[in-house]
Amino acid sequence: MPRSELAALESSPLGGLSIVRRLLLPHTDRERLVVTPVVDRRQIGTSSIDLRLGTEWEASRSYRFRALDPDEDFETATELMQRGFEDFRLTAGQRHGVVLHPGELLLALTLEYLHLPYDLWGKLDGRSTWARQGLQVHATAGMIDAGFSGYLTLELQNTGPIPLVLYPGLRVAQMAFFPINATPFPYAAKPGAAYRGQYRARSRFVNQPEHEYRFLYVRHEEEEERKRCEQGHT
Repeated sequence: MPRSELAALESSPLGGLSIVRRLLLPHTDRERLVVTPVVDRRQIGTSSIDLRLGTEWEASRSYRFRALDPDEDFETATELMQRGFEDFRLTAGQRHGVVLHPGELLLALTLEYLHLPYDLWGKLDGRSTWARQGLQVHATAGMIDAGFSGYLTLELQNTGPIPLVLYPGLRVAQMAFFPINATPFPYAAKPGAAYRGQYRARSRFVNQPEHEYRFLYVRHEEEEERKRCEQGHT
């Protein structure tokens, strides 16, 4: 294939029929794309596939309740005030949602489990229906590496002026898949891949190696400063 055609192929997302073909390949095929469950065939568009909110969330209780109700009993109100962040589960299909207030952020897993083959990477984005209401589905982390397996964490933020109520099963995101030359170093093989096979919506900020390196550097500088001070007093 000429280099120009290859470049065009690698910069363009898969079409809807190609996505379907990849989804229907046998389990043993290395090019098989996994997105499950696909609840409705209408999730598969012309160049992307819609993703739904799952049942695993991480947020403060302020996202879960509309307000601190003065009519609550003392024990319930005290528990609500004292607890900070928590993991919680909502059941798909029930009328129990999460209120996302303007400016607030919560994490939620997708309903769909994904496995990307070594020759596809994914670009996560929001659906226009929700974007026009001010809902963002990711802050900056919208690229999904080839070879990734697991549920995606959506970084949901309300940038609009009114609260939004979110329920498991809502189609809030979409992903386009881009062909590349099969990577020899897929996501699953990366040292310290923090989100490999994740099943809970949880930040891994403090577990990132760059933070550990920074703290090691700071401790080293403090130790050197202490030695200089001790030498200055002798």
